[in-house]
Amino acid sequence: MKTKIVQFGVTLLVGVCTLGANAQNDWHITGNSNTGQSNFIGTTVLQPLIFKTNSRERMRLTKYGQLGFRTITPQYTIDVRNDTFYNGINVINTYPSLSDHVGVYSSSVIADGWGYGIQAYGGFNGTLSQCNGGAYTGSGIGISGVSYGSAGTRYGVYGYAFGGSFNAAGYFAGDVYAVNYYFFAADRKF
Repeated sequence: MKTKIVQFGVTLLVGVCTLGANAQNDWHITGNSNTGQSNFIGTTVLQPLIFKTNSRERMRLTKYGQLGFRTITPQYTIDVRNDTFYNGINVINTYPSLSDHVGVYSSSVIADGWGYGIQAYGGFNGTLSQCNGGAYTGSGIGISGVSYGSAGTRYGVYGYAFGGSFNAAGYFAGDVYAVNYYFFAADRKF
């Protein structure tokens, strides 16, 4: 009888120790307090990390570090495919201070004279920029263009149009204001 009690006690002790060890190595859905520099969620082999809801894949981090939303083959660092929602990406910046905030920031400068900060295509508008200044009494600017450097020609806003029955690089439904001077190379419409 003593042998069975000792054997039962050892088995119970080993089981409790095993449970305790597993509890320290497993990730819990209610949070983890035992994390350190070596803890992570992911794979240890060259395989993607897949996130699903309702048994359907929604997001994938590829083995090369590309993040795809609603695509199993992301082609870019972040690749979003949207066939369901009105907006593909929605950013609302409500940071509470009286200074200019940026909703989306982009920089692409690998060398002087190279890179596009934003490249956009649309069936009607490539980009749509609006200013809702509300009751603000200062100037509201829908599109602001700045170009600077130490050599070459700089254009704050540059436009071109082609292929239509009428092509206008700029269309203004309001007053046009310029500081410094106007330069017209061959404009018959102005």
